[in-house]
Amino acid sequence: MSTIYCPQCGSQLKSPPIPKFCKYCGYKIKNIPGSTSTDSSSTRTTQPTNSSPSPSLHDNSLYSDNLKAGETHTDAPPLGESLDEPTSYSEPKIDDFETDSLSEEFPAIPADVIDILAGRLEVDLIKSKMGEILGDIEKIEQKLDIGLIDPSEAKDQIHGNKTKLDELKDKKNNITLEEIPFETYKKQLLEMKDKLMKLEEMKKEGKISRESVYEKLFKEYNTEFLNNQEKFDEEKRRFAQWERQLAEDVKNYKDHAELAITRSQLGEISEEQAQKDKEQYEIESERRELTRKVISDLLSE
Repeated sequence: MSTIYCPQCGSQLKSPPIPKFCKYCGYKIKNIPGSTSTDSSSTRTTQPTNSSPSPSLHDNSLYSDNLKAGETHTDAPPLGESLDEPTSYSEPKIDDFETDSLSEEFPAIPADVIDILAGRLEVDLIKSKMGEILGDIEKIEQKLDIGLIDPSEAKDQIHGNKTKLDELKDKKNNITLEEIPFETYKKQLLEMKDKLMKLEEMKKEGKISRESVYEKLFKEYNTEFLNNQEKFDEEKRRFAQWERQLAEDVKNYKDHAELAITRSQLGEISEEQAQKDKEQYEIESERRELTRKVISDLLSE
């Protein structure tokens, strides 16, 4: 570990790696005069004349939306080794979801349910993109902190990422998520359960004096509870069936993608056709996997 001082402003800089820019004044560093070891026996030829705090260029809390920087991807490698350029983004967009299956026995998901699931999926994708952008902002700040990027360039990049975050946040907030029957029945079940529990407490506390009143209300609430339970169980079975079928479809499409490449290697089809088929199968596989995940999340709530 060595101590390096900016020749322009005298600020102390971190090293290694050797910085390309001073994070305080933006001076482009070429040859570092007076670089010395931090060992007490060493002396430095350049003394710092002043020091100013590192500029705060952004506040992640404004854009967190229950996300943390880098939440959607793996931990970054050591600084100075792979602080790569920010990711290029494509606009999150949900195309028409196809419910056809490689299996002839696939129970088609109703169009209204598909529309609702597509909305949920779009929100999930937007949140994922927001997490990626927050991760890139963090990388830019790390590069700024060790002098691997010009401060003005870092500021511009962070501003651009903030703009993308604002656009994505507005897009997410403008998506209306409708309830599906599965969620409605579940909510009604919880409401009726609360009523039955409260009715039982009132009886124990002597707040209901007439047994006939208690029995009438209990019968009414319990009947409604059982009816909702039956509807909820039926909806849950349907969604579980769709999830299983989608999982099987994902497996089938992945098999078809690999099969296309194998046929090309065996000379049955051209490499160009194989790549085209593979890409299409992978798209269909991803669509179904994302939809399956939305259903899985609903079932696990």
